[in-house]
Amino acid sequence: DWYKRKVTERSNKQSIDGSIFYRKTFEQKGKELSANSTLSYANNVSTQDILQENYRRNFMIPAIEAGEKLHNTSSTFNTVATNQVDFIYPVSDITKIETGAKHTLRHIDNDF
Repeated sequence: DWYKRKVTERSNKQSIDGSIFYRKTFEQKGKELSANSTLSYANNVSTQDILQENYRRNFMIPAIEAGEKLHNTSSTFNTVATNQVDFIYPVSDITKIETGAKHTLRHIDNDF
């Protein structure tokens, strides 16, 4: 047996990214505070139409299942937000303390 399949796919994609950065330097050489935030958003909706014709091995005519139609729709919505703060404190000319924090929030919604 063999089959013939025709697939038509359409997709609508949208995305946006943004970021903010702040940096503060102090009178003391090497002392620094920095912070940044990023936000990414993506939206994708796709549809797929599938037409499949099944043929039998010895006959060139469609089998009973001929003309099977499938329609799939999927959507994906992603949001990622990241916030970060870093601090550098010089203890001496050759030693410094660095510390920071980072937070990442992800929201992923897939619908098949």
